[in-house]
Amino acid sequence: MNKEYQLGQLRRIIEDPDTSSGLYLIDTVLDDNEIEKYIKDLDGCAYLKISLLPSKDSSVFEMFVIGLSYKFDNQSLVEMVKLLLSDATQKRDNVLLTILLDIMRNHIERRTILHLEGEKDLSSFIYEDLCKLKTSLDYSSHPIIIINKPKHAIGIKKDPNINIITFQENNFMEKRTEKVHISYKHDTAYKADILAIKTGLQENNIPYSIDEYDILYRDNIDDYEKEIGSSDIVIMFVIPNYLTSLECMFEMTQIFKNGNIKTRLFPVVDMGEIKRNGDGLIKIKDYWSKEK
Repeated sequence: MNKEYQLGQLRRIIEDPDTSSGLYLIDTVLDDNEIEKYIKDLDGCAYLKISLLPSKDSSVFEMFVIGLSYKFDNQSLVEMVKLLLSDATQKRDNVLLTILLDIMRNHIERRTILHLEGEKDLSSFIYEDLCKLKTSLDYSSHPIIIINKPKHAIGIKKDPNINIITFQENNFMEKRTEKVHISYKHDTAYKADILAIKTGLQENNIPYSIDEYDILYRDNIDDYEKEIGSSDIVIMFVIPNYLTSLECMFEMTQIFKNGNIKTRLFPVVDMGEIKRNGDGLIKIKDYWSKEK
């Protein structure tokens, strides 16, 4: 099993804007340390790690909520946890849910990955607690993706509240018979990067095409469209110059025109000084508005 390939699958799940808030049980050969290290290096999301430990006196759900509350420096949460842990309260479930909803509504400030590790997994939660946890995600203004590796060798417990994702073998490298097209804007600063991509394809005997200098298909658009359409995979190497190149914008249009974006397109992105948020998008739109 190719771990690098599975790390790529993990990244696509986390960064895909179509990945909604939810509970994700990920069946992978990656261990928790590898998952943690990889997600921490990603931009655009916050990372929180919660250990699910066995307890004789508390449920897995209760241990989760308490552990999550300790991730935030907030006196109100501290007081509610004290109340929960005291013998005085007769409404433990209400206090527990109040803590969880308060965290989701008031303390999650950006797209967040909650990584659950330890001896337990999401299938260790009882159905009622899974419903509470999943519903609580709706109270946040930001996407919250809760991920967890299965910890039971017997099999994965299926539950309608849990999205089960099994990472696949590296079929891209092992079973390909067709061709890859590299969408790229020539820039000497990225010469080593594009060389690494081409070398990897060559070493795995994968044929590819690349128009490095924006001239290969300039006089024959039909051949150009056919070239992209015949490629099973398109590696889109996006750099700042790519986003301000008329040829690359045309090429991008053809790539999207051929469909199957989620399975065909593998983006490699270095935005440089352009921010990967709404400000960066506005900057690019302003550029093309002036070019009209």
